[in-house]
Amino acid sequence: LTNSVQEVLPVATLDGRAELKNVRAESKDLPKPVEQVNGVVLLSPQRAAVQHLSAKAGQSSYTVDAMVTRPLALMAKPDSVPPAGVTFDFRSPMLDLADLLPTTPGAPFLPNAKGTGTVAIDRLKQGKLDVRAVRANVVLAPAALDAPEYSLQGYGGTVRGTAKFDLRDTARPVYALTSTIEHVQADDILSAWSPAKGLLKGTLDTKINFSGAGMQPADLKKTLTLVGLAALSEGQLGPGPTLDAIASFVKIPAFREVKFKQLQLPMRIEQGRLISDPVQLSGSTGD
Repeated sequence: LTNSVQEVLPVATLDGRAELKNVRAESKDLPKPVEQVNGVVLLSPQRAAVQHLSAKAGQSSYTVDAMVTRPLALMAKPDSVPPAGVTFDFRSPMLDLADLLPTTPGAPFLPNAKGTGTVAIDRLKQGKLDVRAVRANVVLAPAALDAPEYSLQGYGGTVRGTAKFDLRDTARPVYALTSTIEHVQADDILSAWSPAKGLLKGTLDTKINFSGAGMQPADLKKTLTLVGLAALSEGQLGPGPTLDAIASFVKIPAFREVKFKQLQLPMRIEQGRLISDPVQLSGSTGD
């Protein structure tokens, strides 16, 4: 296919109009049929314009407006021909990636495109992830994606930052994220992502730099890095098995729950290990 695209591109032209009305498509590789596809595609020798293209799959729905120059170049291998030029606006009231992702996913990929776009998703779900008000500005380059600005709301607070993904080697993608987390409820995160429900309560503010390369455990152990500082306020640690054992041993029931005003937790990942630098805890009974 790539060779055919490269041969056709110098001489091919596109011209016409396609109007889609309540189209339905399904595939054994997709978890849900794509239904209620409506919109207009305008083709000319210079560009393709996508106007209000909307679709629904399961509980998910979305609308896309886009402009693409040299649209056939989208299918070519990156760097084999000049990329297509793309601008787009993607909007969704509800997007559950389980409705859309292939049932047998392969290596991640990006089209041979260069351009910019905006993303607005009112509610986004993927497995345990369930967040709202997702907003992002996106910059595309062949085999690379950059989000110089993104934000979302979840777990009682907000997250904002930047993200970069390099997929030139699809078997070993490279990624880097910086995130600022504000006023998130620690127990909400722990309850969603771990068995530690009720262990740590408090309002969480933190900054995290996160990067890595590859998807296999061996790659992650060598390349995954994280540097962050978690700051919690007006919270409580416990009850839990460890604190229960300490309280029982010293015969001080109050030790089953440690209330604090401030908790500073520096953390980092190096060579596959999560390391906590000195923790500072301030409470009514001392520091």
